[in-house]
Amino acid sequence: MSRRLLLTGSDLPELESQAFDILSESVGTQPESILYVGQPEHPEDATKDRWMEFGPSAGLRVDTLDDLASQCYEQDQYKGRVTHVDRPLLFRLVELGVEGISSSTNPLNTGDQFPRAGLVQEAETLFTELEFAGLLSPDAMRQRLEQEGVGDRADYVAELAEEIESARQTLLADELPETYRTERMHHATTAETSLTDVFPSVEAVVLSGFTRFDVLEVDFLERIVDTWPAIALLPKQIDEDSAPGVDRGAKQALETYSDLDFVRQHHDEPASSTLEARRRITRSLYRHPRQSPSTSDINGGALDLTLTEPETVPDEIRTVARDIRSRIATGTSADDIGVVLTSPVQYADQVREAFEMYELPFNLQTEIPLSETALGDVVQTVCQLAQEPRSIDTLLDLLTNPLVTITQTGENLDYHKLARVAARAETNRLESTLEHVDDSLAATVTSLTRDAAALSEVSLEELPGQLDALLERLGVSAALEGEQELSSPLRDRELRARDRLDRILETLALTTPLAGPEIGDSVDRLERALHGVSIQQNTRPPEESVVVCSLAEATLREFEQVYVLGVTTTHFPSDPERTAFTRPIYESHPDFEQTDVSAEARYHLSVLLGSTASVHLSIPQQSVSGEPHVEADILTEFRRLVDLSEVTIEPADSEPGCQEDVQRAVGDVLPETSEARVHDLLTEAVEAGSFSTTQQARVQAGIVCAAARAGPELTPYDGQLTEETVSQIHDTLDREPYSPSRLETYAACGFKYYMRRVLGIEAPDRLTREPDASDRGSYIHDVLEHYYLSLQSGGSDPVHPGGDFETRQQQLLDIALSRLDEAFDDRAQTAFQEEWLTSVLAGLGTPDTNPYYGPHETQDGRPVARGLFYRFLDHEADEPAKTTARPTWFEGRIGNPYDAGTPLSDDPAEIETPHGSVPIHGLIDRVETVPGTDPTQVVVRDYKTGSSIPSESEALSGLKFQLQLYALMAEEALDDVEVVGGAYYQVSPPSSVNSRSGLLTSQEMAVYHGSDGVDTPLLRHSYPYFETHEAFRRFIEETTPQRLGELASGITEGRFHPTVLDPSDAGCRYCDYAHVCDVRSHQRKEVIEAIDDTGESAYVPLKARGHDLEDVVGVE
Repeated sequence: MSRRLLLTGSDLPELESQAFDILSESVGTQPESILYVGQPEHPEDATKDRWMEFGPSAGLRVDTLDDLASQCYEQDQYKGRVTHVDRPLLFRLVELGVEGISSSTNPLNTGDQFPRAGLVQEAETLFTELEFAGLLSPDAMRQRLEQEGVGDRADYVAELAEEIESARQTLLADELPETYRTERMHHATTAETSLTDVFPSVEAVVLSGFTRFDVLEVDFLERIVDTWPAIALLPKQIDEDSAPGVDRGAKQALETYSDLDFVRQHHDEPASSTLEARRRITRSLYRHPRQSPSTSDINGGALDLTLTEPETVPDEIRTVARDIRSRIATGTSADDIGVVLTSPVQYADQVREAFEMYELPFNLQTEIPLSETALGDVVQTVCQLAQEPRSIDTLLDLLTNPLVTITQTGENLDYHKLARVAARAETNRLESTLEHVDDSLAATVTSLTRDAAALSEVSLEELPGQLDALLERLGVSAALEGEQELSSPLRDRELRARDRLDRILETLALTTPLAGPEIGDSVDRLERALHGVSIQQNTRPPEESVVVCSLAEATLREFEQVYVLGVTTTHFPSDPERTAFTRPIYESHPDFEQTDVSAEARYHLSVLLGSTASVHLSIPQQSVSGEPHVEADILTEFRRLVDLSEVTIEPADSEPGCQEDVQRAVGDVLPETSEARVHDLLTEAVEAGSFSTTQQARVQAGIVCAAARAGPELTPYDGQLTEETVSQIHDTLDREPYSPSRLETYAACGFKYYMRRVLGIEAPDRLTREPDASDRGSYIHDVLEHYYLSLQSGGSDPVHPGGDFETRQQQLLDIALSRLDEAFDDRAQTAFQEEWLTSVLAGLGTPDTNPYYGPHETQDGRPVARGLFYRFLDHEADEPAKTTARPTWFEGRIGNPYDAGTPLSDDPAEIETPHGSVPIHGLIDRVETVPGTDPTQVVVRDYKTGSSIPSESEALSGLKFQLQLYALMAEEALDDVEVVGGAYYQVSPPSSVNSRSGLLTSQEMAVYHGSDGVDTPLLRHSYPYFETHEAFRRFIEETTPQRLGELASGITEGRFHPTVLDPSDAGCRYCDYAHVCDVRSHQRKEVIEAIDDTGESAYVPLKARGHDLEDVVGVE
């Protein structure tokens, strides 16, 4: 054979066999006479098994370039294992190197700021890449980069390298000699000791699995091939000396072998027509049609390839698990099945959980970030709790970690209580949330955060001990020692994470002499050190197991069936972003060129497609949250060449492989299965252990409920109670007298009324430091009530809304300030509350008399800052004062809804309706009268302090009842009066004041608000719906009692079905009960028809029927 032979071809195992066949003719009979050099993740056992077909097992030795370099270094320097700078220690050195940069113009200099993990990561990558390019000293880096013309970057990089070297010399002066990988490889390349002296038994070398070599690796490789005959194996789809198409991912390795004078031989064993067709497509990917083989004659259905499009990643993994389980059950060996993860970080944990659930034998060997482990998450969370500001969410994350069992220490730390309080709190700040929990719980949390904060104050040498003590308190140490029930794989993973954490802490302690606390404390450094650290996620595989691996590792193995998960742009490997500082360096010379991650990933997938395995690709269509995924570009390129519709399959109806599958399968057939068959299926599921008897009963009850709810007719499953049941759980004393707000709730949705008023289930109040909207609204009501009461000389004297402005504003200010303490005495006086009070009180009085006056500037004799009450006085003088109506009663109480207001009647108003008398009570915010009229004309108003104001059309269409019920209540409580209209009076901070909102009256009783000489009790902007007062009175006297009777009758007879309104009209989106409501808006019209057909006493708002108001409510 040639002394340097490069074997290329589609399939690596075929190339491996070809190499062994060549070598077996001349070498391999002596122990370790063949040196097989591969990647660290190379499947050593499979290679040795393949070699045994040609020679004795002892004849083959499998190793890596790094291990060979280390052995050369050890043997040449001294006896014993060589110590080396591992990744955690290297990062500590780079961290100190970045911190040590003093040049103010150096982009890597952060000044007094603590260098963050991203910057350190970029600096470490740059430093390592330049070293592997053969630049092993600061001077070498400076000189070479100057030659490449990168300007000042040469000096900046040299400064970084000098600081790293200085830190290394200082920290490791008393340690055993610690070497970089690059130093060992350089020494192995340049040492005088012959490689044959280090490896005397080696007669030939096989190089396999490489897609690129760094400069130092090329130098070492040259020495190896100068020493022994060598065969290199490089999977390659296209028989050319260049690397077009998908082969571009291995271009650098191909060029290296060519530069070292390897003679290339291409081997493609005769393949089936199916495999040959698939390889032809692979050879055509990313190539111009004129330069690639034709694929027009290829039938997509004959490619031994499938494509599935599951909905989400969990669906994708379950589908693959079921298919694998079926294949193993029908005789396929687990060893012959591979599952390839395009993104191990995003897939590994989900695959592990699913495969354990399906009881599949599998071997998962991927790296996961330390932060993705339970222990890493604990430490990261503790670091966040050590620093201000602290979040309640961070504490809850800590308490729900599977390793944390703080309750076992006897401390009072109730997660559920904290979570309930957090759900109600307006802020996620921990300190604010603790104000709403009991003292014992707050003390425990405070003690815990104090221990976390203490980590910031200790030295790096003391940090490991302090952190261990905190982990002990949290129960983490006990969990890792086996005192807590954890699955074996989880405990193994967490123990590896603990080893990695210990090494990080050890290297941090080592940096104590140089790590200045003025730049970053111990927690800052620990948190940064956790970034970018990974652990190997190994499982203990059974003798035969499915291999779960990355794309790169998959190309080194041989499978019969291979599943590639996540062929989407989200999951497929892509090139990382480089900084503006490093990019010109990497682009200045091929020696510094970065790996093209995308091209390499496409190359690896092409090797799988060119292998003899049956390939199954899957593309999840969207994320769990509903964000759509886009297929990876290599699949789009594949579609260019062949129609994949014939290989795109729906997930097969495989036999259920776990309890969840059984439950899903039963659920899928329920709608189309007879009741007797359903009973039999459930019984079989119970006997198989997939359902408990309780679940069986629940499912059967659910089927009955679903069947009843499927149609539009109202049934007991639609919130329909008997009158007897209503009398027991919502009797007359409980429901009567009614209030307008309760009736409006029922009009919008019977189910909402049932939950809130019948069952008494209400959303808990928000926990706020400042007063909430309700408290603030009550304050505004209270001030306006007492302001007008102070203007009255008698109990029911009408008051003119105008008057001397200066006198009125001082009077309003005095009332507002006097009512403050009573309104907000138990609330914290925060900056937000002061700002709100300023928005209400600004401009009243003078800066000396008003602490919330705001800016002192004036314009045209008026304060620049005019708050809500100032604007209210302005508006009262501008509009209500022009009308004939005068404010007379304030917070007029009818019945006893509250112990407040001015009593107009001690008894509720009894409203006669076609369904009987209905008692109503409530407080009318403002009752205005028109002096000199007979009967006395009355206007009713309701203050609204929010931004959502009911409209006239909502009252007319049967959704809102407040103004019309106030009218009936006032006429019942007062003698010889007639209500001529009503309106909502918006007084919403900071500036919204409008007395015409939701105006409900006739055109005879209101004129345009800009008119002069007004002789009506109301003002309008647009014309009211009713043209005549007579039509308005019919609406009050006839339509409103009719609707009121229907509402009360529906409640009495137990009609509590979900809303029949459009969801936007019912407010479903913001409803407190949306998560438990089974409203079926798509059926609402059919439900209304069913109510009409059966004559149910259910209230249906006019709005829900879609009628024009003119067709139902008369205008004149």
